Amino acid sequence: MTIEVSVGIICRNEEKNIGDAIKSLIQQNFRFEFEIIIVDGDSSDNTRKIAIETSEEGKIHFKVVNEKDYGFYGPCFARNLVVKNASKDSKYIAFIDADCIAERNWLNELFASIKSSNDKIVGVGGPRRIAITDKPKEKVINALLTSYIASGGNPRFTKRNKKYVRSIPNYNAIYVKKILENNPYDNKLIISDDNELNYRLLKKGFKFLYSQKAIVYHHETDSIIQFSKNMFRYGVNITNTMKKHKRFIRPYIPLTLGFFIYILFLVFLFMFEKFNVFIINLIDNIINLIPFIQISSIIIIILPLLFYFIFEVLVFLEVFIHTKKLHSLFVFVLLPIQHFAYSLGIMYCLLFKNVNIRKS
Repeated sequence: MTIEVSVGIICRNEEKNIGDAIKSLIQQNFRFEFEIIIVDGDSSDNTRKIAIETSEEGKIHFKVVNEKDYGFYGPCFARNLVVKNASKDSKYIAFIDADCIAERNWLNELFASIKSSNDKIVGVGGPRRIAITDKPKEKVINALLTSYIASGGNPRFTKRNKKYVRSIPNYNAIYVKKILENNPYDNKLIISDDNELNYRLLKKGFKFLYSQKAIVYHHETDSIIQFSKNMFRYGVNITNTMKKHKRFIRPYIPLTLGFFIYILFLVFLFMFEKFNVFIINLIDNIINLIPFIQISSIIIIILPLLFYFIFEVLVFLEVFIHTKKLHSLFVFVLLPIQHFAYSLGIMYCLLFKNVNIRKS
């Protein structure tokens, strides 16, 4: 039979997860022939060994590639290697992460959606759900990252139907193969993979579909330190895309940066008396120019903090509904860490040229 889809997994040091990810692919209810291509980022653990042994258990074509053998490394380069190593017969390239588990109909849903679409549809993505875990912190971090409120209404984290989306995450996606061959990932950006590629394709007039039934269950770190590092890296990488495409900007970028600047402002305000007096006098003078306004300058200064606290409470309630654990109170610590680390990543990337942070 002709191979219809090449499923790519890019990974590095994922010995704890890669076996389950591959097993979920082997067990797919897919009516057509497909292959698995694993590109490993020169792992120092048993990732490649487990990938080979697990793949051999299934009756599916597979290939395991070490990207170091090709003289370069990084997720963007690895995704290009998936495309280059795909069967000549395959028409579509699907992606799933090594720390994800696909539902049995995952590939069938993605394939059916893109197969029945017109030529303008070049990719289909699906939702991310929380993987089962006995680690409370991982569950809370995962619930936070998949929060509909905290993500600003990301369609991947809701069960509402939506036909078109602006971008599809490469932990759950399928593309027309020839599109990726003609529009490769930008190796220079190393890890700013899906958002940069999808933006380029949108500019060319292509579209992306969203398939609510194409579900993957995603694992997360249970380390707050690693969570902070990940957020910093995401800030760097989204800014790399923004620096390359001047019109690429998302509302959460200036909002998160504004949060960072506001926190610095508060630090200066309460640490330096002269700065404190100057700002309060300035606000008082502005208030006096506006008729019928009687409000304390201190209230104006702390008002954003009040709104942020309300935002945290709403996110906490959503996370608590998902986890049903008191560990959800971690949200009140995790959310500021997320925004602060993300902001640092943005600032760091704006200040330095050619910044690339590889996934650890």
